[in-house]
Amino acid sequence: MAEKVNTHPKFIEYMETIVKHPNYKGLEIHRKADNNLKWVATKKTETGKNRIKWAVQKAKKLGLENSSKIYADTMLSLHPTKKKVCQCCGEVMSLYYLHPTQSIIRILEKEINYVFNKYDNIFDIITKHKDKEENILSILKEKCNLNSIKDDNDINSVIWKIEELCRNEGKKIFSPGAMSNFPDRYDGFHSYNLCCRKYKDKGRNPENMATYTKDRRAYEYWADGNIVAANALMGDKKIFKIDSADHIGPVSLGFIHDPYNIEPLSRSANSSKRDKLTKDSLNKLISIEKNINTYPVSFFAKEIWDFIKYDFQKENSLLDIDSYRQILKENMANFMDSLWNIIETDKKVEVEEFFEVNYFKPKYEKYFKFKYIFDKNGKILNIEKRNITDATLKEYERFVRISYNAVNDYKLKSNTNRAIKPSISSENFSLLLEVKKNIEEKKDKSIIFKKIETYLHNIQKEVILKYLNKKNNN
Repeated sequence: MAEKVNTHPKFIEYMETIVKHPNYKGLEIHRKADNNLKWVATKKTETGKNRIKWAVQKAKKLGLENSSKIYADTMLSLHPTKKKVCQCCGEVMSLYYLHPTQSIIRILEKEINYVFNKYDNIFDIITKHKDKEENILSILKEKCNLNSIKDDNDINSVIWKIEELCRNEGKKIFSPGAMSNFPDRYDGFHSYNLCCRKYKDKGRNPENMATYTKDRRAYEYWADGNIVAANALMGDKKIFKIDSADHIGPVSLGFIHDPYNIEPLSRSANSSKRDKLTKDSLNKLISIEKNINTYPVSFFAKEIWDFIKYDFQKENSLLDIDSYRQILKENMANFMDSLWNIIETDKKVEVEEFFEVNYFKPKYEKYFKFKYIFDKNGKILNIEKRNITDATLKEYERFVRISYNAVNDYKLKSNTNRAIKPSISSENFSLLLEVKKNIEEKKDKSIIFKKIETYLHNIQKEVILKYLNKKNNN
């Protein structure tokens, strides 16, 4: 009997989100007695036959009825994010043919000293080896005989041309993150991603599972703060023997992931607190800011925090604490949606290079190169340089990967079952598109930063005014 495969919680979330997405309306699926989804249905079953009928109708609407890969092309076209969570490890990979095959990986290891990471797609590799972009371009063109194609020096054009050749003509340069598997799987793709395909009957690798002791929420919400020290503190069993480590200000609302924002809280209280703000937590956050002279919120929520602390300390506050929480939640939705609009582009190399240089790498230099010693109260006693090992680099790579994946995941859920959906005015959205274009065209950074600052200021002010107007109209 085959060994039972553990289903990662992220994959369960993914299934529920996909089922609720309007793109799959009418595609048959049932639930088991325990209310879990019957994700798998072979083509010989009644459900499988109905799924095929549904897909054929969708293909006609999409103009794909004559495709030789009708189900694969149709289900890819319908997929909301083109990225899929792995059932085994919970990580996300692209459904496009963008993950280098073993033969290409061996060449890259030899020619550019690439260190293999099973989650990397070709854009990740280019971002890590920006100085070797010409070498990578030359390797790809040679392997695919593309030396004479139009725009043959534009690496984005070359990559997407290769993707098309791999998908439609069977070139063995790149692989998809998950293979087509319709109607067996509801979304049309195999449940095990490329990362875990050959280990699918062995469950999750203990070494990989160990990485989940880190607080990935900080990565998912692009949180500021000393994220490495905060991870170390939250995992310190000597300090948190009985109580759990809790964020005073929730990172899901835009607060920093930093030792200053972490305190012990009983497990039952932590479980019931969720993302609530209280009078006590706001007083603590205001005190923290005074003591360390640093914002307790991330860069995209500073305008809102300035308003909250001013209003909260007034004798007659304009808004209540729950309204503060709602403002922060809506701002987070707008921020994540803004990131998605920038990141979703054919100019991935340019965009990811911008974030690498201006967001991820500075955090690596400032935090990942050090280890932290705490006192019994969780305060940093000493900071030491750490030896940079493969584990250090993998954790940094995981930080980058989760940050990007979270943007797509947030967008996917915003389209379906999030109570608060992004709301950005047309004027501000136009400014956002300017920012995106400037990043893609590698404009002067000072210009880009100024526009980003203006944009973040505007969207925060909009949310604040929305709630103030709501209060005045009641």
